[in-house]
Amino acid sequence: MKRSLLLVGAFVAATFMGLAGPVPAAATSAFYFHGTAADQANKIAGSPTATFSSGPTTGSTPVTQTTSPAANRDFAGNPLAAYWTGAFTGTLSGDLQLDWWWSTTNATAQLLGLSMDVAVFGDPDSSGNGTLLGRATVNLTVTPAPTENTSQVPVGGSVAKTLLIQAVPHFDDTGQGAVVYYDATSTPSGFSFVKAPTSPAVTFDTTTPISMRQLVYDPTAKTLTLDANWNTEDNLNCVLTFPTGYAHTYLTWTAGVRKVIYSLQGTRGALVIDDDDWELTSDGKVEKL
Repeated sequence: MKRSLLLVGAFVAATFMGLAGPVPAAATSAFYFHGTAADQANKIAGSPTATFSSGPTTGSTPVTQTTSPAANRDFAGNPLAAYWTGAFTGTLSGDLQLDWWWSTTNATAQLLGLSMDVAVFGDPDSSGNGTLLGRATVNLTVTPAPTENTSQVPVGGSVAKTLLIQAVPHFDDTGQGAVVYYDATSTPSGFSFVKAPTSPAVTFDTTTPISMRQLVYDPTAKTLTLDANWNTEDNLNCVLTFPTGYAHTYLTWTAGVRKVIYSLQGTRGALVIDDDDWELTSDGKVEKL
């Protein structure tokens, strides 16, 4: 999969009266990845041995698997992917949280990060069919040495007998050379299930009367065309002034990366949303989601 880059950035500032933090996720029992030194060879031969259980890791030498961006993401148990299967029965909801160790010799991945497509299947068969319970693209920090990462995948659905967790690199350039480590006390990779946290609650001031005439005044905006190849505006800078605050929005389609940032500033704290990451500062405390 090739990467495409586009920037749409936004910055918004407004006042609010109170902001409550997210409810912390509650983890359930942990499961650990296990296997043998032949996991990689057995996977290629069609006799996979990589599995998981609630028993902790006790080995001294990590077991490893490699994975390729050429793997079919929709094939449950693809030999080009890294995956684990194990006995499991139950209904899933919330997030599957992975705590796992990865490395790479790929200099581009070390610089930009390793994007990984993680899929969770229920009751897969030998033909690669299974019920897709959840899928997410996560970003991993990688170095030449095994590096710990924590990733979350939203899941939902029922499993009768078998659960399969599979990882495939998202990009062709950074995905070459990725290695996952597990089943050792130095790299105790595994997963647990956590309840999805609730979104932060925002309380607005509904007591101060504001007429529509007073709602917005002194709007200022400017559009620019920076790319001479196009005959339309490709940048917008706008400020809306309110009786108790202001909103500042900046949009551009000419940058080299895609980024979306929202910032809410108030008398009791601030909330910053950076793509899928949330950071809440309230009453001197910082919480991240």
